[in-house]
Amino acid sequence: MRIFLDENLSEHVAEALNLLNKGYFVGVQVVSTKHAIRPGADDEEIIPRIGNEQGVLVTRDYNIKKIRVKYELCKTEKIGVVFLPLT
Repeated sequence: MRIFLDENLSEHVAEALNLLNKGYFVGVQVVSTKHAIRPGADDEEIIPRIGNEQGVLVTRDYNIKKIRVKYELCKTEKIGVVFLPLT
């Protein structure tokens, strides 16, 4: 399983989580969308790519939930989305 950290989170968090995970959750990899997809990719590109990998998106972008088209795309692609507070 791949967990994708949206570009609004530091790619260093992905690196740190992978280091902490060594030996615990086999087959779980945390990646930054900045590296796994491309820097500046919009949600309409990111969401289907994550769906193809049956991944999970971690983001601070609440617009994904508020904008119907983006929310429906998440449902269509059957991806899990974890929203982190903006504070």
